[in-house]
Amino acid sequence: MRRESLRLARPFERQRRAEGRAIVTTDHPQRNNGPKDRWFPREPLAHWIQWLLLLLSTFTILTNAYFVRFAEGAVSRKVLAYALVALAGVWMILRRYGTPRSGAQVLDLLRWYSTPLLLGVILLVAFGLRLWDIGYGLPQSYIPDEYDYVHSYLQMIKRGDLNPHWWFHPSLKAYVNVITYLVVFFVKAPSGAWSSVQQLTVEDMLYWGRLAAGVLPGTAVVLVSFFMGRRLFGTGVGLIGAALLAVFPGAVEASQYNKPDSLLILMTAVSVLAVMNYMDQGGRSLAFACGIAIGLTAAAKYNGAFVLLPFLLGVLLRRGLNSLTTPDLYLGAVGSIAGFFVGCPFFLADLARFLDHVADGLWAYGYLGHEGAQGVDNWFHHARYSALYGTGLVSLVASLAGLGLTLYRLNPQLAVFLTFPVLYYAYYSSQRIIFPGNLIPVYPFLALLAAYAVYELASLLAGLLRKRLKDPAGLLAEPVVLAGLLVAHLGSLST
Repeated sequence: MRRESLRLARPFERQRRAEGRAIVTTDHPQRNNGPKDRWFPREPLAHWIQWLLLLLSTFTILTNAYFVRFAEGAVSRKVLAYALVALAGVWMILRRYGTPRSGAQVLDLLRWYSTPLLLGVILLVAFGLRLWDIGYGLPQSYIPDEYDYVHSYLQMIKRGDLNPHWWFHPSLKAYVNVITYLVVFFVKAPSGAWSSVQQLTVEDMLYWGRLAAGVLPGTAVVLVSFFMGRRLFGTGVGLIGAALLAVFPGAVEASQYNKPDSLLILMTAVSVLAVMNYMDQGGRSLAFACGIAIGLTAAAKYNGAFVLLPFLLGVLLRRGLNSLTTPDLYLGAVGSIAGFFVGCPFFLADLARFLDHVADGLWAYGYLGHEGAQGVDNWFHHARYSALYGTGLVSLVASLAGLGLTLYRLNPQLAVFLTFPVLYYAYYSSQRIIFPGNLIPVYPFLALLAAYAVYELASLLAGLLRKRLKDPAGLLAEPVVLAGLLVAHLGSLST
């Protein structure tokens, strides 16, 4: 029986060996491994070079780069080791995929991969702006409350008590910080930085808290905004919106501190995107996933509970009169509770203090106010701050134009998209306290609305130019308008 199975398998093996790498998928117009379309290193020499590089890389890893120590006088052996491993990887990619034979093929590849390349550049810019100078002045200079936050998180580690016993803000950010501090502790312990968690100080962790709770989620929301914009308006609007959010001064600044705002803006965008996905596909699992995202958003900051409203509207628009008789609504509610438990697992064990602290925040914002940060008609103050410092005047005006255009073309998806920023802005405008940072969660929506207006304007101008001039001039309209907006926006950054 075994001989018969081997005899049957051999023809297939011979066929695979005969075809070799000439088997090419036709799904990708550029992925053709034939010699006429790509250049490949000559075989079998390429195989022997790959084997030699892999052999050297393996010995480099096994010996901690001991055998390349001869060059330590000129260059670090760590640098040589990284370079050798990288060279092996590049050679394997070259041997597998080859390189284009002409400049035209290079341009074709760039056009084909233009979206991921542009998105990668946008994310690098967003990360760089948020990372830039987050350690400036540390550990002597820091924003109010930041030192106390880090101190309390370290106490959770040193005492082994993961209950924060402090509920003016929910505890998701606390656990992000705790996990980050432990990772840093175990990474640096082998180098002699610490031998016990009791040796950790606030000054040691100020930077890492900003990175984990500020920079990383602040960069991730740029990516989520792209996905949201692409789903609603198309790839072009998604890229422009992500680019605007990457450089919004208010969004950049909020992502440079160890505060809950950066996590809140990320989870808000994730929740709305999840609701849009639910509206497209439906299903109980997606309804439950929406609830998890909503619960985590509220666990980042209590005002994140507003993302429950887009979910309720999404269920109503999808299920109609059957909303109360289908499990989607209830699964979303259960998921919200579960998500909040993930971020705040001890709130029931500390329920009295939790209720008092949450009520104190509601009382202060809605009734008491805060000396030096209170007033009426706060919608105007928030808009003024956004124009001067948050988004820039040009982007704010463009977002208002995009809002009007979105209302004109309203559909169920756009209605869900607008629910959160409109109602959230209205709520905080009615409060007695003016903290501009509270408006951070609407920035992704402002960026996408501004991008929508810019894209439509560019398309309109391109159409007008095509009627008067030849096609190449018309094709320049969209990049010219976008460049004009970016120049105006960058000019507002200088203020």
